[in-house]
Amino acid sequence: MTSTTRKVGDIVKVNSPKWPGLWKIEKINAVNWKLVNVTSGMRLTCHPSFIIDAPAGAAAATVETIDIREMLHAGQIVRWASPKANGRLHVVIKDDYSRDTVTIAALGADGGRIWKIPAARNLTVVDPAEVLKV
Repeated sequence: MTSTTRKVGDIVKVNSPKWPGLWKIEKINAVNWKLVNVTSGMRLTCHPSFIIDAPAGAAAATVETIDIREMLHAGQIVRWASPKANGRLHVVIKDDYSRDTVTIAALGADGGRIWKIPAARNLTVVDPAEVLKV
C-alpha cells in the first residue's frame, strides 16, 4: 500500500461517478475532508479514502500552514497560570477539541469545582515525575 501526502490547496478527484470533476482540498479534519469543486464551487465533505490523484495537467496547489494545538488527555496533570488557580496543579477531565475548550479540576479536591476554560489559556503540561519529587 502506498501513502500519499496531501495538503490544503491540492487538486484531487473523488473516486465516485456521483462527484465528477476536479476538487480542491479546502480543509483537512480528523475524519472527513472539506472539498470545493474547482469549476462550480460546490462544496463536499468526503472521507480521504475516496480521494484519488488528479490528472497531471491539473492546477498547481498553494500551501497554507496552520498551527494545530496538542490535544490534552484525561488524567494529565497541568498547571494553569491564572489568579484563580493560586499556583495549584490541576488534572484534565476532558479536552473538547472541537470546541477548543478543556475541563480541569484542582488536584487534591476543591469542593467539587471544575473549570471549563479555552484550551490556549496558559495551560502547561507537568511531568508526573516532577510531582512525585515533592
